[in-house]
Amino acid sequence: MAMFAILVLMGLMFPPEVHGVDLEITSFVSNPESPVKDKEGTAENVTLQCQVNLPSTNLTSVTISYPNGVMTNATTTTTPPSPALYEITLSDVHPSNTGNYTCTASASTGSVPTTSQTYQLNVDIDECDSSTCGSNCDTCHTDANCTNTIGSYTCACNAGYNGDGVTCQDIDECDSSTCGSNCDTCHTDATCTNTIGSYTCACNAGYSGNGITCQDINECDPSCSTNCDTCDTDATCTNTIGSYTCACNAGYSGNGVTCQDIDECDSSTCGSNCDTCHTDATCTNTMGSYTCACNAGYSGNGVTCQGNHNPITVSLNS
Repeated sequence: MAMFAILVLMGLMFPPEVHGVDLEITSFVSNPESPVKDKEGTAENVTLQCQVNLPSTNLTSVTISYPNGVMTNATTTTTPPSPALYEITLSDVHPSNTGNYTCTASASTGSVPTTSQTYQLNVDIDECDSSTCGSNCDTCHTDANCTNTIGSYTCACNAGYNGDGVTCQDIDECDSSTCGSNCDTCHTDATCTNTIGSYTCACNAGYSGNGITCQDINECDPSCSTNCDTCDTDATCTNTIGSYTCACNAGYSGNGVTCQDIDECDSSTCGSNCDTCHTDATCTNTMGSYTCACNAGYSGNGVTCQGNHNPITVSLNS
C-alpha cells in the first residue's frame, strides 16, 4: 500500500509526457465573442483563450501577439497534465484593439515543434446607440436612420426624404417635376397634399374613396346620403362625371337650384313660354303649366275655338 501511494505521488509530481501526438491549437477565441461593443463609461474586458491539445508539461512556450507586434506571455488556467488552456485579458478595450491576434505554441515533443492560429478581434463603438456612444455618436440627420457597422456607421434618409443621410430634405411627392421615383400614388380624381415626410390623398368633390381609388358620386340618385344634389324640387338633376347639373322643369324658370313658376298667361312676363290659347279662349295659369278654355259662345279645346251662331231667317214676302 505504501509503495502504491508513493507511485501515485510521483505521478502527480512528474506527470508523464505525451509522445506521438502532434502539437495542435484546437481553438482560439475571445470571451465575449467578436465583435465586442465598446460602451462609453463602461470598462469592457476581453479574454483571449487559446486551447492547446497537449498539457503544459509538453510545451516550451505559448505566446499571444497583439496587432502591434508586442508579444505577451499567456498564463495557463488548466492544471497539467490536462490539455492546456492559455489566456490573456485585455482591459477596457477600445477600437484601437481591433486586429488579428495570433496564438503561437511550441512543443518539446512530436513532429510539429511550433504551430499558430490567428483570431480576428473587432472592437466596435455603436455610434447609433445614444445611450452608450458618448462623444462618438453618429451625425445622422434627425430624419435619417443610423445603421451601425464594424468600426463605423451609415446614415440613410427615411422614406419621404432625400439626401446623404447627414442632410435630409422633405420630398414633395405631389410635385411631379421634382419627385422623381417617389411621386404620389393618388388617383387622377384626387388631390395630393404634401406633408413633412409623406403626403395625403383626398378624392375631389363629386367623388368618394380613399384618395388612392375614387369613384364618381351620383348626386342625383335618390339613395344618395352625402354630397347629394341641391336642385330645386321643380328641377331635374342630371349626373355628370364628378358633378351634376340642375335644370328647371318645363313651366318653371331659374338656375335649377331655385325655380319659379312661369305665368304663361301673362304676355308681359312669359317671354318665349307664353300660352298657346286661342284668342277666343281664356288662359288660366297653374303651377308649372296653364289651361285654355273657350269663351262663352265658342266651343273647342281652348287652343282652337269656333263660334256657336244660330241661323237667321229672312222673309222676302213681307
